[in-house]
Order: sequence, then structure tokens, then C-alpha cells
Amino acid sequence: MTRRSRSVRAAGGLGVALLLTTLVGVIAAPAAQADGTVVQGNKKCSELFPGVANLREVKVEPPASGTYGDGTLSVKVTVHPLATDVTDHPGDQTGNEVFDFAATGGVVLGVAVKGGPDTNLYSHPAGTSAGTNLHAPLNAKNGKFPDLSHISFCYVPKAKPKIKTQVSKAELTIGGPVTDTATLWEGNNPTGTITFSVYGPNDATCAGAAVFTDTVTVNGNAGYTSDPFTPDAVGTYRWIAVYGGDARNEPAAGKCNDANEQVVVKKAVPDLKTVPYVYPNDTATLKGLYKPSGGTVVFKLYGNKTCTGDPIYTESQTVGADGDFSTKNTTVKVSTDGTVSWIVTYSGDDRNEGAVSACGDEQVTLDFTPLGS
Repeated sequence: MTRRSRSVRAAGGLGVALLLTTLVGVIAAPAAQADGTVVQGNKKCSELFPGVANLREVKVEPPASGTYGDGTLSVKVTVHPLATDVTDHPGDQTGNEVFDFAATGGVVLGVAVKGGPDTNLYSHPAGTSAGTNLHAPLNAKNGKFPDLSHISFCYVPKAKPKIKTQVSKAELTIGGPVTDTATLWEGNNPTGTITFSVYGPNDATCAGAAVFTDTVTVNGNAGYTSDPFTPDAVGTYRWIAVYGGDARNEPAAGKCNDANEQVVVKKAVPDLKTVPYVYPNDTATLKGLYKPSGGTVVFKLYGNKTCTGDPIYTESQTVGADGDFSTKNTTVKVSTDGTVSWIVTYSGDDRNEGAVSACGDEQVTLDFTPLGS
């Protein structure tokens, strides 16, 4: 089998440049899995990932199905025979000993699998939490995977990012929008999402259903702003922002009634403007008529004190007896200062003389200046 060397990828997410050739000398043939590299001898995590801050190792020896950990990382290991041969290498390894794993509580940068004289290193610079069908280095003489000797999980604890939140407005009038901004820091290149939730109005414990939610994508330590929320009821609203975490970072969440996370929504204040006006009306009284037979009373309203020009309102009523005759003006209104004047004319008939009022008899001076001005 042709032998060729290759280097392990740099653990860039943690600022580590790692070249296996400078680390452990000559590299043996590549492992059956594409992400595995054979390392000569038996290496500890500190030798495989030098310079990584807070690097830790969980060693499983002898490998057997079960859950292992050190109080921070918890790894479920399932050891089983390989069901189907991987055809990218010589030989048939069906039935050879392999394992799967699933890890929580830390960022697994690499899994070192010892079996036979050498170690198979599965390197994950960006971090991983699971793997399938991992195995010891291939035995070139018989084309088989040796039985597992021990497994080392090289990891760093998940970062514990902090979250700080700030609403865009602490007080607003109903109908106006408000947003929330959550700032993440001290995370390890955080990804995932932040979910913003709004409770209220007047839900002091945030126990009810959220009246608004919005989810934004996280890409690093930075500030993230929700979509606008427009309340449609008055009261106090409370925001909570929750970062869900990812393979390298623990979740981080705000709490109900956090500082800077309440918005008081007030009633709308209408702009009330008034314009006073009147509808001028008049009453004429006729007495002493003798058997009136169809005469008319005509009312004419002038917008001045001289009764000149065209009247601004005219109304005619038929006279059938003595009595009061009143106008019913609901269309012509006066809203500016000035004097209005009425002239009333009775036409007379076969038995009654006509009559007319003088311009100065019925005049009204209107003043729309507010009292106290």
C-alpha cells in the first residue's frame, strides 16, 4: 500500500495552528475515514493539540459502551462491529470493532483512537459533538482494524457567553414600534440563534403566552436587533432575549423584568382643535290678520350690518293664520366675527296689507374670541 503523509487541519476556531508532521514526526498511512489521520505511537491530547488554552482530555480505557465524563464533558460511547465495509481502503473490515459517540458539555476538537501500535486522530478544528464508525488505524498487513485499546476525547469546555439587552424605547405612545437589541460577548465564535419574546401588557411574571416573538441568526460576538413590535394595547410590556447556544457555547438568557427590558405603552393623545360657528335663525310674529289667504313671509339674512348685497340665506313660508313663523336654517353657518342682519317681509293678500322689518331691527354681532383670551 502506498504510504503518504498529510497534516492535521489547524484548530482555527481556537487560534491553534497544528501541523502533525512537526508534532509527532512521520505520519503513517491515512485512516479509512476521510477525517482520520494515523499518528505514530500513543499520544496524549496535550501532545496532539499543544498551546490550546484550557484543553482537557477524557480517556476511555478499555473502550466499552457506556457514558463517560469528567464533570464537564459527558460522552456516550457505543462500541459495535462495523456493519458494512468502507471501500476507500484495502481489505474488508466488516465486523471489526468501531464505535459511535455523542458528547455534551464541551467542544470536542479531536478524538484519538488507539489500537495496535499507532493512534488514529479524528481532528475537528471547529469542534464537533458526535461521530460514527470511528476506529483504530488500519493494519496494513491484514487489512483489518485492530481492536480498540483506548479512546481519548480532546476538548475544551464550552464558552459561557454573556448577554445584555436594551429596548429601543422605555416609553411610547400606542401605535408606535419598539425593538430590542441583545449583545453577546465572551462567546467562542457563537452561532445559532437569539429569540426575542414580548410579554404583556401587564404580565409582571412573563407567565402568559408571548404576544410577539422574533428569531435572528447569530454570527459571532456582536449586537443583534429584533424586528419591530407595535403594541395595540396600553400597559407595560416585558422583553426576554434567549441565546440558544451551539457546539462551542452554552446558552445564555435574559430574565423577566431585566433592567432596560420594559416598555410602557401610553394611550394616544389626539390633537383636538375646535372651530365655533352658529346657524343664524329668526322668528317673526304676525297678529291682527283677517282671514289670510295665501300670503308669504320671506326671511333674508345678510352677512353685514347694512343689508346690502345678496342675502346669504333666504327662506319663505306661507301664512294661513296669526302666529309665529320661524326659520329652519341648518345649512348656512357663520364662524367669523361680524354682524349679521335679517329683513323679514310679509307679502299681504286680498284682505291684509303687507309689512316689512327694517335692516337695523334684527342685527346680531358675533364674537368668536375664546373667553379669557
